[in-house]
Amino acid sequence: MEKLAESGEGESVRRCHAEHYRDLFQKAEAEAATRPAGDWRGEYTRQVGNLRATLNWAFSDIGDVRLGVGLAAVATDFWLTVSLLSECCDWGVKALTHLGTAEGTHDELVLQCGIVLALTYVRGMTQEARSALTKALVLSEALGDFNHRFRSLYGLWLFALRVVDFRECLALARKYELLAEAIGDPAASATADWMLGMSRYYLGEHAGAAANLQRARVSYPMAMRSGDLVRFGVDLQVSALSYQAVTFWSLGFAERAIRAGRDAIKEARGVNHPVSLCIALAAPSSILLVKMGDLERAERCIDELIDHAGKHSLIPYYAFGLCSKGSLMAVRGDNASGERWLRSGLERTREVAYYLFYAFFLGELAEVLASAGRSDEGLAEVDAALRYAEESESLWCMPEVLRIKGEILAKRDPTDPAAIEDHFTRSLDWARRQQALAWELRTAMSLARLRQRQHRVAEARELLGSVYGRFTEGFATADLREARSLLEQPG
Repeated sequence: MEKLAESGEGESVRRCHAEHYRDLFQKAEAEAATRPAGDWRGEYTRQVGNLRATLNWAFSDIGDVRLGVGLAAVATDFWLTVSLLSECCDWGVKALTHLGTAEGTHDELVLQCGIVLALTYVRGMTQEARSALTKALVLSEALGDFNHRFRSLYGLWLFALRVVDFRECLALARKYELLAEAIGDPAASATADWMLGMSRYYLGEHAGAAANLQRARVSYPMAMRSGDLVRFGVDLQVSALSYQAVTFWSLGFAERAIRAGRDAIKEARGVNHPVSLCIALAAPSSILLVKMGDLERAERCIDELIDHAGKHSLIPYYAFGLCSKGSLMAVRGDNASGERWLRSGLERTREVAYYLFYAFFLGELAEVLASAGRSDEGLAEVDAALRYAEESESLWCMPEVLRIKGEILAKRDPTDPAAIEDHFTRSLDWARRQQALAWELRTAMSLARLRQRQHRVAEARELLGSVYGRFTEGFATADLREARSLLEQPG
């Protein structure tokens, strides 16, 4: 650097350096969807120091902002693929504020699409992300760019998912499906099935979700998989397996759920992608394992999720991990720790507006409070959970939240059996409409215990036996063991 400064060639060499790395990462962008992910990542990650140095120079007082915008655009897919999401946000936002003649061009389109994925996974739902998505969709249509039109629709869908607007998710997934059919793109059609499956899961349409997710996994061209991390910010196979796990469990297929959850973690470790591993460690490997009674494995997964999400600044998943830890501690009988972890996780959830599991974890907190003898506080929290579930149509957890309210009412005022039974009956109705056999069993046990206390033993056994008898697997899980124990109790 000293010799270059003395010779007066410093600026020209820096410019050549920047142009070289712009061209190199343009090549990387083109190869991302076709080369094996490990080879691609290994080759280009070695150049991250040069990339940072070039961007710093380009956006400095002595640099070339126009060159910096182009470099930031072609580097966007690199940041996404290697999960350096904060840098993707920072450089993308900086480039967008210096667009100049690049406004309305492909560079702006790439930047808008890229930063919104990064913002979504790192900082949660912001108006900044929604504005970028809307601009990207308009630009993609104006430029006739189908690739980024799909990305923009996916980004809008992901935004709607994270702000818990599931009807909008369904509508956007169907738009994606229609566009895929119109241009005859089988990979996009499989992606649409994946998006539809997730949307339908949260709306409690479990059988439909299972069908969509299975089609997505079977029909998605594996040769396209290398580009998943760029297009979606997550590996599609990992995500589909994770949602299959929670869908299978809801439908009453615990063993299939366990296999899908294990496969999701294995696949996530194989692609070596932080966001994908967080998804695999979340619901299928924490909530479900806790509900199924495999507490040691649940704890390992939850602790890894908290550590992994924290290291990579993936705050939404970090918040999920904290809440899951609270649920685990509560099942172990440590209500004080359970409350502390749940409150911490819910606070972080609100900070980043990550509300996918908000009603569910509010219900878990309510149950913890009631178990600690604070039924009035528990009732306030479960009522808030019910309001949020109804307003947001978080229907997937509606049976469980209603069941929890019935249990809290039973602790608070057991002399009012009509109100208690009403909540259990409504819970059963929701579970049956959703074909959610796992949730139905939990409520059937609650109602059976109530009827036993009322000396209606035959009714209790008939109700619980009719639900238990529809299971074909998972008999070693906690709920089915408890149900069998209740059925074997003497009349």
